[in-house]
Amino acid sequence: MDKKLKGLKSFLKPKNLPRVALLLFILIVLYYFYSNYLKEGFEATHENIDQYLTGEKPALILFYANWCGHCKKLKPTWEEATKKAKESGLTMLQIDVGGNDNDSEETKKKNAEITKKYKIDSYPTIILFKDGRQIPYEGPRSVDGFIGAFN
Repeated sequence: MDKKLKGLKSFLKPKNLPRVALLLFILIVLYYFYSNYLKEGFEATHENIDQYLTGEKPALILFYANWCGHCKKLKPTWEEATKKAKESGLTMLQIDVGGNDNDSEETKKKNAEITKKYKIDSYPTIILFKDGRQIPYEGPRSVDGFIGAFN
């Protein structure tokens, strides 16, 4: 244990601080890109969802709840469709607005705002946002169905 502590102390010496700062910066940048671009399903957050919905590109959005059995059943198909959409330059997002008992009051409030704003009354709900319109998706819940929604 002493060897590990000694190694850590020598790593954190003032002469090594620029290296430590660079390493932390690289880790933060990698985490940012992972959380915003590389996760399958393009997981949206309460803070960034509007940027996708008001853009010029159409976006197919899955509003789901982690505790919902129907959502869990849909997830593998959605993930497969997302991979195909990503290859074609299409935007498919998912956002968990179902909440759970452990959510903070702020998260509960944000979930309520989103479900009210987009008229989400059941899970999963899929909506296509295209040309400033909100179009409920009622097609087949299949990879081809989701990709076909963009046409």
